[in-house]
Amino acid sequence: MKRFFVLSIFITIAAFCLCACGTQSKPVQLTISCASSLKPAMTEIESAFEALHSDIDLVFTFGATTSLQQQIEQGAPIDVFCAADQKSVDALAASGDITADSVYDFAQGTLVLVPGSAYKGTLEEWEDLLNQDVKKIAIADPNIAPYGKAAKELLDTKGIWGQLVKGEKIVFATTVDDAYQYAKSGEVDAAAIAKSTAISGDLPFFEDAEWLNAYTPIIQSMGIVASTKYPDQAKLFEDFMKSDDAKNILKNYGFTIPTE
Repeated sequence: MKRFFVLSIFITIAAFCLCACGTQSKPVQLTISCASSLKPAMTEIESAFEALHSDIDLVFTFGATTSLQQQIEQGAPIDVFCAADQKSVDALAASGDITADSVYDFAQGTLVLVPGSAYKGTLEEWEDLLNQDVKKIAIADPNIAPYGKAAKELLDTKGIWGQLVKGEKIVFATTVDDAYQYAKSGEVDAAAIAKSTAISGDLPFFEDAEWLNAYTPIIQSMGIVASTKYPDQAKLFEDFMKSDDAKNILKNYGFTIPTE
């Protein structure tokens, strides 16, 4: 009888341990949909955020802003959207797909000029793209990528867009990341991309504060997707994006902060 009693206690304790292990909560997976220009910075932001919130696992997807917007409109399981413009986030807030009071302008990006790895000439000004030895120039597709739209606007302001198009020099990439890869592989002689993308790469790049006057400021907004199953965790992420830690990481990748 005594042995049976001891065995019963052992079984009860074992069952309790199994139940405890089985009910141990797993980290919440929070899906953050981001413009490609944010990829380098978000790698560091992910580490910094998860060090503070071990119960949240950030999962990032990257792409062209308009494509990501369309995914949210179609009901993709996304929790937070970090765009490369304001327009996409504002449109989603207006349609109810983004929680209106969560919209936040977190960064301002800039364009830089990157010579291709195989190009042997001199490229320091946008007008240099008219040189005869410059055959192809990559920019992100202006129809889906805000940095591509800004690049087109800049080249138009400089008065050379029409000549570049007529000379069939423009190559449209899906994202700024793809445009950079074209330059890195030597497929194009130059690329107009986000400074954040160029900083994380190994090709030289050129910038000039005067160029900022040649295109509409690239203000990047974010917001919490209204259909998220994890609004509290999404709010924690957005709060972190407003922190000095996140702002300093963004600055390290060439962004400025609109609120400063």
